[in-house]
Amino acid sequence: MKITSFYPLISTKHEEEMKETFEALGFEMAHVKSDFDVVASVNSVMKDEAGHRVEFADLEELAKTEKDTVMLRVNVDDLEAFVHLLTDKGFRTLEKDETSSAKYCMMTSPFGLTIDLCQHLK
Repeated sequence: MKITSFYPLISTKHEEEMKETFEALGFEMAHVKSDFDVVASVNSVMKDEAGHRVEFADLEELAKTEKDTVMLRVNVDDLEAFVHLLTDKGFRTLEKDETSSAKYCMMTSPFGLTIDLCQHLK
């Protein structure tokens, strides 16, 4: 069980404005993915010179609010093992999905922390 990357994920309906803000902070576009079915309409990852990342997405599960939501994106090598570990810590699943390239599970803690787990499929 290994974490392969860890960074903030911002669910927002104002992605262009957020990108402009992070560009001013020295971030550049790393990649854009738009082939999601359920999890998000589009997501973008930006990276700075030091390798820090930030991700933006309009997540359907969180679209019920007009406010931006910040959570942790945790890329892992074994999604089910991490889901089990977090469930044992009191987290519950908000959304789960699988595409041809990745498996996802968004989970929330009893105290409100949201973690978006992702296992990229090889």
